[in-house]
Amino acid sequence: MENKTLRSPLVDTQLRNHLSKFCKDENSFLLATTPRISDIKIIDKINSDKIIFKTWSQIAAKLEDIK
Repeated sequence: MENKTLRSPLVDTQLRNHLSKFCKDENSFLLATTPRISDIKIIDKINSDKIIFKTWSQIAAKLEDIK
């Protein structure tokens, strides 16, 4: 899981390192959460089906649905 805040940018090299270190089998995935919807461009450049991207707003909305 890679979490970012407004002050911390999402960096493709960090994601690639996480993928190579922690997502070695078909049942492993990397959840990346950031406050910026524009970070999807970084995820798209990596082009891996192992990364699940959600913004903090998307997560908050799902949590509200659970209430």
